[in-house]
Amino acid sequence: MRADSASLNQDVLNQIGYFTGTRRFTTFKWHLFVRPMQNMSIGLGLGSSNSDGLFTRDEKDAFLNYERKDTVGIHLIYQNSDASLILYSPYLLDIRYYAQLYKVDGYYIHKDGLKISGYFQYISADDGNEGNDFVIRLGRYFAKDLVIGYEYAYDNYKFKSPYYYTPRNFESHSLWLDEEIEKREKVRLTIGGKLGFIPHNSLIAMEGHIDLFYQIKKNFTLSGKISIGSTSRDDQSYRYFSGQISAYWTVF
Repeated sequence: MRADSASLNQDVLNQIGYFTGTRRFTTFKWHLFVRPMQNMSIGLGLGSSNSDGLFTRDEKDAFLNYERKDTVGIHLIYQNSDASLILYSPYLLDIRYYAQLYKVDGYYIHKDGLKISGYFQYISADDGNEGNDFVIRLGRYFAKDLVIGYEYAYDNYKFKSPYYYTPRNFESHSLWLDEEIEKREKVRLTIGGKLGFIPHNSLIAMEGHIDLFYQIKKNFTLSGKISIGSTSRDDQSYRYFSGQISAYWTVF
């Protein structure tokens, strides 16, 4: 994780007193996975992360997934880790807080074409702060592979921290769409986006993304996502670009 001190709040950096601007984390975990039924999987992870040998942090996570593809899915997630790996703030590079994340997300698609999806997550940190992020989407399929709908998002934290993003009663309203360009058992390619309004500061939010799932072989899958857009943070508008790719290989 890296940050340019020139682009950060100098008063906050002076409070910290010591700012490296870069920190490399290496994490090792043991995981146990159980599949009690066809559509359900449960996992538990224990391990540690360290930063170039300067300090070591305990790592814990757990999840429960249940899904009947294209009908219903629910995912429960728990994570306990260094706060900088959950809250992603440059000011936390040299402040050692722990943070806990609890998250539930899911979707439901009715046979008539109605789609409901969303998530709720709760985060608590060692400084006594806590907060939640909530998103719900209501949509409908207007064609076989095209769904359009409305999204409501709400974020709220106990108090405003100078070290990481802690919005108070932040909300947005958006129209969104997703279109599955390719939809087969082993390949799925989806493009989508949204256009929204943030009442607090009368700003427009925009987002576009591409999602890919590709099962190369029976025991090897590849997935990735690219997103670009603009939104608001701390009463200012900013643009962003993000990308991620994951590869899963199983022995059996």
